[in-house]
Amino acid sequence: MKRSAGKYGWRQIAAALTAVWLLGSCASSVYADDKIAREPELSIIVRSSSSSMLFSRLEIDSPSLLRELRAARAETAGRTPFFPDIEVEWRPDSRSRVYRLDHTGHLLSPETNHRLPLPNSAAARMLAYARILRNRHYGKLVPWSEARRLVARKSIFTLTDLESGLSFRVQRRAGSSHADVQPLSKEDSATMKRIYGGRWSWQRRAVLVGTASHRLAASMNGMPHGGDGIPDNGFNGHFCVHFLDSTSHRSETPDWGHQLRVHQAAGSLSRYFSSSPPLTLALSFVEALNSKDTDMLALLREQAPQASFQALDSFLNELESIAVRGKREARPDAPSSQEDERLSAEIELPVRIRRIEGRSVDAKLRFSFEKSSIGSSWRLIGVSSNVPGISF
Repeated sequence: MKRSAGKYGWRQIAAALTAVWLLGSCASSVYADDKIAREPELSIIVRSSSSSMLFSRLEIDSPSLLRELRAARAETAGRTPFFPDIEVEWRPDSRSRVYRLDHTGHLLSPETNHRLPLPNSAAARMLAYARILRNRHYGKLVPWSEARRLVARKSIFTLTDLESGLSFRVQRRAGSSHADVQPLSKEDSATMKRIYGGRWSWQRRAVLVGTASHRLAASMNGMPHGGDGIPDNGFNGHFCVHFLDSTSHRSETPDWGHQLRVHQAAGSLSRYFSSSPPLTLALSFVEALNSKDTDMLALLREQAPQASFQALDSFLNELESIAVRGKREARPDAPSSQEDERLSAEIELPVRIRRIEGRSVDAKLRFSFEKSSIGSSWRLIGVSSNVPGISF
């Protein structure tokens, strides 16, 4: 599902930012001085994952920026950090080229491992365009204390799955620590079931909550349970929608799996990981394994040594499910004073692994972390297991 953000020249940046803010959750397109009907030579695309069917495109009409691109000379990139959700399409001739945008505004080629360095002014413009589109694509990260007023009880709103792009209508029926909602009709229930591959599931998914004036970042599960209040909607019960810092019914701490998807829906997952302590990163790795989210796994091991995780693909091919055993009532994203002063850390998690052929095994996963200096971000450098045959 494509959501176009129109064409912009550099002079329209300020106007475009205003237009994006005014549109809020509206899905219509924005156009500024659109005088060119031909296929755009330069576009920026935002999608939350490599397989996401929901994406937003910004067509850039800037002769000066195109001149800078044509004048750029490729150089070896090395391991340069880039925005995993941003693609840049450039058509200098009949062939389309796809690049990534690094954190300084330069273009990276994943095919050749080369970089196109741009002048500082041009790089700043690329970052500004990307910022416009990301703000347009994702939901706003708001705490449950605010979200519960924006989606009040008995209110009707739309949920859009960030991966499939499918949308359906729901009504909030109850919920004090998160929103308990129900599909409005049989058609809405059928769409929700399509999102989950034709069967109900407890799997958490990143969603956008759309109201008349807001687009919020949230996470949902897909399993009917509990009370029912809308007859003949094809859904026996309700399901849960979580927001930032919301909790489940029987816990005073946020569900870390839902919190991951909330940040994913806000486009803030990378920032969330960069400020997280080792325990959060370890739990996130297990959650990404269980959902086979290869994009999240790539983000978590982005700074790991190149020799690490060579057996990860084969492990995923054999995996049916994986879950942490036991309950944790402490917030996993609360760093300890000891972690603030250390430059390395080890986390051990007891897990239950179920293989596709049906066999289950209990194991302990040991996660190794390090950081370059006090105050810098933790990075995952390796994962090992105490069970032979389980390797990454």
